Amino acid sequence: MNFSVVQIRSLSTTRRVLNSVSMMDTKRQKKEAPIIVNLHCSLEELYKGCTKRCTVAHKVLTQDKKDVVIKEIVKTLEVGAGWKEGTKIIFRKEGNQFPGNETGDLVFVLKQLPHPVFERKGSNLRFSAKISLVEALTGCIVDVEMLDGKTHPVTIEQVVGPNTTIKIQGMGMPKAKQPKKFGDLLIGFDVAYPEALTEKQKKVIRETLC
Repeated sequence: MNFSVVQIRSLSTTRRVLNSVSMMDTKRQKKEAPIIVNLHCSLEELYKGCTKRCTVAHKVLTQDKKDVVIKEIVKTLEVGAGWKEGTKIIFRKEGNQFPGNETGDLVFVLKQLPHPVFERKGSNLRFSAKISLVEALTGCIVDVEMLDGKTHPVTIEQVVGPNTTIKIQGMGMPKAKQPKKFGDLLIGFDVAYPEALTEKQKKVIRETLC
């Protein structure tokens, strides 16, 4: 009778040890490296927000879990208005699989495509207006075609130069965490100087500015 009690206790202890070893083995599982995919978006897409569909190839375990095969998956991604370059969309355990390892993650990293007109500075947009010297000195109206397709006329009344920046509040990019709030539009100036002046023109300028 005493022997049976000891034997039962011994079996119980063995089970606990085996369970502990099993748990340690699970904890030691190596996680597969993530699949990194660049998600390219135009500035217009980031201004409004957009939906992207991406096809990604990843490694999947065979039925016997001893080997892997390559399969493609299609992911639908919702990109929010105002998102910035470097923003990540992570799908946990949807990356590569490998026998004995923990499934890796699938990570999409947002990449902003260059824009021909605007330069993004955080939530602000910088625009370079090309104007003549006369317009720089006497004022003008600059038409700015915004990312939503609308044209916004900006009246310039002050004397401006290459180092002048005019800020129009609330006309930049939407803020990712507060999409109803916007950054600013920063207007700089690319002033075109005449290649040459006549003596008469020089005289008029001297008399006017001096």
